Amino acid sequence: MAAGFSLLELVITLAMAGLIVGAGVAGAAALADSLSVEAARRVVIDALLEARRRAYLQESLISVRTPVAASFVEIAPPPRHIDLPAGVAITKAPADAAVDFRASGLADNATVQLGRGSASATIVVNQRGMVR
Repeated sequence: MAAGFSLLELVITLAMAGLIVGAGVAGAAALADSLSVEAARRVVIDALLEARRRAYLQESLISVRTPVAASFVEIAPPPRHIDLPAGVAITKAPADAAVDFRASGLADNATVQLGRGSASATIVVNQRGMVR
C-alpha cells in the first residue's frame, strides 16, 4: 500500500473537524449574546440609579421609559435617550412602560427584562427605589 490517507479517511477527518468548528461557533454566539445582555443590564441599572438620584436631588418625579421591544431607555424630564448594545431589546416592562422615582427616592415595584438570542437578564426595582 502507498503511504497516505484514503479518500474515506480524509472525508471522515473533515466531517469531524466541521462538527468541532460548528460547536465552537454556536458556543461563541451564545457567549456574545450573554455578554451583550450583561452590558445592556448595566446600562439600564445605571439609568435607573441616575433617575433615582435626580429625583431626590431635584425633588421631582423622574421616569425611566422602558417600552417593550425597544432597544433604548429614556430618562425624563428632560428627555435623555440611552441606546442599549446592538441586538438587545426590552422583553418585559411595567404595564405603563416606565419606572417612576419620586422626590423621596421611592418607586413603584417594577421588573424590566432584557434579551438577545437565548440570553436574558432581569432587573427589579422595589418600592424603596432599590435596583437589583
